[in-house]
Amino acid sequence: MNTTDYETIWQQSLIRVTDEFSLPPIVLRVDDAVIGTQGNFSVSTGKAKVKKTFNVSALVASALAGGQVVEYRACFPESKRDILYFDTGQSPYHYQLGT
Repeated sequence: MNTTDYETIWQQSLIRVTDEFSLPPIVLRVDDAVIGTQGNFSVSTGKAKVKKTFNVSALVASALAGGQVVEYRACFPESKRDILYFDTGQSPYHYQLGT
């Protein structure tokens, strides 16, 4: 890529206060609270042993099932149910136990 390419990408990625946007499709909820919209990504962080893996597993299960799991409700389009999931805090052995 040359300087012109980077300039074009930069110009296209600017967000101005005068721009108007509509709410993207809601795909994840807890009760009435929106916790995810289509096109975003999330990170789950916290102290050790506070059930982060359980929480994320419930979110993923809800998304894959297209319904409610625990308190999470997901409504992803059929063509948008691919999930890329990284859990950097577990060994391969413990990760496999959770799948």
